[in-house]
Amino acid sequence: MAGLKVLGNQKGVALVEMALVAPIFVVVLFGLLEFGYIIYSKQVLANASREGARLGVVLSNPRKTQAEIEEQVQKYLEKSGFDPTEVTVTYPSGLPGASGDPFAVRLDYAYNFKVLPKFIQSLTGSLGLTAEAVMLME
Repeated sequence: MAGLKVLGNQKGVALVEMALVAPIFVVVLFGLLEFGYIIYSKQVLANASREGARLGVVLSNPRKTQAEIEEQVQKYLEKSGFDPTEVTVTYPSGLPGASGDPFAVRLDYAYNFKVLPKFIQSLTGSLGLTAEAVMLME
């Protein structure tokens, strides 16, 4: 073992390793946070569309109007801290629908990134999220 020389001075090696790993770790961490926000937003939109569709299909005399359904959807979104950019309520065959007809409520939302918004939006722009609930009229 006379030919092997062990380097005794390894000061700063941990710092160099950290400098190489830290940017990757930060990108993964921010990506996970952003993905969580997107999944939460999608779930809130799905629940809001379900709330609107449920209100529209329940048998009532007279049937609920488009304004009443949109108000229900807006209330749900406001309670969740949301403001949708576009809410579209679709009636299958006019008002009121016959029993058994499908009734759909569709929500479109332009998701703006929360974590590093200017950086990500400069790369991808905003993300369009859509949720639709279809139920049968009672």
